[in-house]
Amino acid sequence: MKQFPAISQLLSASLLFFSQAALSEQDALDYLYTPTLNDEAQIIMNRVVIHARNAELDLARSLSGKLLDGAAPLQTSDPKVYGEIMVNHGIIQSALCEHEPGLSGINLGLEYMERTSN
Repeated sequence: MKQFPAISQLLSASLLFFSQAALSEQDALDYLYTPTLNDEAQIIMNRVVIHARNAELDLARSLSGKLLDGAAPLQTSDPKVYGEIMVNHGIIQSALCEHEPGLSGINLGLEYMERTSN
């Protein structure tokens, strides 16, 4: 009988920890870039941001991946914008608790962005 308060405290602490972790993942969305793109790509980017802000992260990730695939020519013509798109995709992945691919995308995106600052 004396074990129940300990279990209750453990469950409360776990719930607090996981709620805080979920909140932090959502806070990462505050760092999304808003690059200026061509008309079609800009519409997709706007939808990505809207879905991300509405916590529709699977839709946001899907559209972000489509945007990233279509932006491949920007790797050489505008690496800064390509990097911003890649960082956004990584942020969304991280918000979905896909930390390894998210962090990898963020790091690679930052490398593209740094190419224009040198």
